[in-house]
Amino acid sequence: MNRTEFINEAFDGVFRAGAGKVRVEGLSLNFAGDEAHGVSRMDLMRTCICGSDSARGRMAMELVLRETEAGERHVILDLKGVYAPLMEYVPSLRVYRVGSLSAVNPFRPPAGMEGEEYAKVASAAVQAVYGLSRDERIYLGRALETCYREGRGEPTIDDVADRLLRIQAEVQPKEGYKVECLRNVLWEMERGAMGRVLRGREGGVRAPAVFDLSPLRTFRERAFLAACLLVRAIEWAPTCVVVDPADWVMGQETAYSFSLLRAVEDALAGLERAGAMVHLCAASPSLLPWNMGERVSSCVYCGPLWDRDLYQIERTFALTREEAREVRHLGEDAALLCVSGRDRPVFVCPRLSQFREVSEGEIAEHMRTLGEEPLDLEKVRAKGARMLEKIFRDRAALVYAREMLRLVEGGRVPVEAVNEQKNALLRAVVKGLKRYFLVVEYADGAGARWYRLTKVGERALREMEEPEGEGEDDGDDGERAKGDETKECG
Repeated sequence: MNRTEFINEAFDGVFRAGAGKVRVEGLSLNFAGDEAHGVSRMDLMRTCICGSDSARGRMAMELVLRETEAGERHVILDLKGVYAPLMEYVPSLRVYRVGSLSAVNPFRPPAGMEGEEYAKVASAAVQAVYGLSRDERIYLGRALETCYREGRGEPTIDDVADRLLRIQAEVQPKEGYKVECLRNVLWEMERGAMGRVLRGREGGVRAPAVFDLSPLRTFRERAFLAACLLVRAIEWAPTCVVVDPADWVMGQETAYSFSLLRAVEDALAGLERAGAMVHLCAASPSLLPWNMGERVSSCVYCGPLWDRDLYQIERTFALTREEAREVRHLGEDAALLCVSGRDRPVFVCPRLSQFREVSEGEIAEHMRTLGEEPLDLEKVRAKGARMLEKIFRDRAALVYAREMLRLVEGGRVPVEAVNEQKNALLRAVVKGLKRYFLVVEYADGAGARWYRLTKVGERALREMEEPEGEGEDDGDDGERAKGDETKECG
């Protein structure tokens, strides 16, 4: 069926005309082509829904509900955990509660995209969200490319870390420091719910679907995963994609690299070429990159409005003083619809359904009725070889490395004493510990040189001391600790 052929007034009831004077008679949403008194599907091809979290969330959910009744199939990237209540109105809607009941792999290339190309996109996403340097991004891209060449189409975080260890063993010490700082970032990503996602196995994903990213602890984790999912969205053949809040994924204040912004824009353009609508939700259109904000076909402003939005509306539509006054007093129970190509904005009042919060247990039961068994990611603690075991394959060398770290942690170990050792294996082990920045040298006030553990070394020793099967850290400090790690690596 052609996506432009819909039953007349299939969207009737989404909006009713408001009481303001800046309006049209009998406002309704329909896809029939009669645009004089309604809003067509073409008008909604790239829609920006603006306002406070609660106001725009209610509006967007109501719009999704009516679009579903018209036959649309949605993929919703829900960064704040708002859209799960839709499952009570849309029985076929799958709710993937990422990090709690399901896992998706951000390093899995989209269908039809070469691994080498996606390695650049994924590494650019990590760079943008976690603040990698250019060289760190390049090394991450190399590690991902190696995974894909070796037949690992869905590499885990451990697969990537293993390839980085190989790269670190081959490069000069100065470059090895950069690789180690990158590995520190990946270690931060391994913690908490994000770690369970990166170690869990992705199941089959089908639309219509909500990707609830709220179990992830930090803004960075949600933004990174949402960006990767947006690039992959077309493989689930949606007819509409919703991103809320979109400025978290593609906001101006996020230090996005040009390559990632281009990948996101290409993904949006690809969806539109395939006939899919895109709904970008944000507090204000001004929070989106300029080129994306300029390409919206319509805006739905949920009150109250920001001053900059008021000024833009008044200037664009040349409102009279009386009309501008009405717009400025837009309340939370109303919205202002601005459609590209029309000479007047429209006051509308949403007819809201009675959405309620749903529990995780209800989500799990709903997924079971759809034939999908939720994963218990809280139990995902499978770990591969530990860091020291990956660096020192020889058993004797591993024992020496562990004991050396213990000695350095327990007290001051002089560099000169180690250099005078006749045990060649011990000297080689210490050289390896220094190469991977597990220990560093420092000089005291008298000029004597000693060994000291870095944060990486402390982590490696703690990992060896933990019983098998333990070791996942669910601490609350999910933000990147690269600054501290850099000082230790130095």
